[in-house]
Amino acid sequence: MVKIVTDGCDFMFNSLGFGVHENIMQFQMFLCLLNIVFSFWPIVCYLLYTSDIHVVFWLGPLPQMVNLSVPLLLFTLNMGVNFFQFCGKNMRANSARMGCFGQFLIIGGIMFGGGLAVFVLAEEKAIEIIHDCGNTEQTRMLEKEWEKADAFYNECDPDRARELTSCPDFSKEFPNRVFIDYLYQLEYEFECTGFCRFDALPLFNKNSLPGVRCASMIGAHVAGLAMTVGVPTMALGASLAYCGILLSQYDHL
Repeated sequence: MVKIVTDGCDFMFNSLGFGVHENIMQFQMFLCLLNIVFSFWPIVCYLLYTSDIHVVFWLGPLPQMVNLSVPLLLFTLNMGVNFFQFCGKNMRANSARMGCFGQFLIIGGIMFGGGLAVFVLAEEKAIEIIHDCGNTEQTRMLEKEWEKADAFYNECDPDRARELTSCPDFSKEFPNRVFIDYLYQLEYEFECTGFCRFDALPLFNKNSLPGVRCASMIGAHVAGLAMTVGVPTMALGASLAYCGILLSQYDHL
């Protein structure tokens, strides 16, 4: 096994011209390029989801933390490779291999665990929003706020010809606008109605699609993070751990 891995790694290094043995700077530049490539998608996701009110509201800071951890961990990995390149000559070969293996395994494990945490959280929240709507704290608060606004709207204008926010005493009835503003955002962004109910009438967006409840739309949106953040991070973490296993068998480290 050691010979197969060693021959394979040497062939890759030599044929692609990484310069791992002859040109340390060239090899470091290659590692930096890999870090940039693997960090691109997590950084894009971080920029997208940091400003996504739905992700922040339902999932909190975990997806952003996991996205940011990828470039930081890859940078740590790059620094570790530097250490083994410059100090490895004073280390026994077996110690260098085990040290390199340990670093890849730890960093890969952290990435895999972070990706798995996002995957599980996104799936659980999606099920909670779609299938347990009204039975959990967040969904119950939103549903009660929608019911309160719906009753207020019916009393103010049964025909709903005027805007809800123009009804008398609206500001007095809803002094805290957090949930109301969020329901407003949902109706206009997803063109949905109500929250938990399928037979709801729109409160704000007259062009909302009847029968398309907001809980179903936001649940699908939240579930998407399992695939856009969770799975890629898990795959990268597992790949790094596997690379560590291969390097532990590499004779020319």
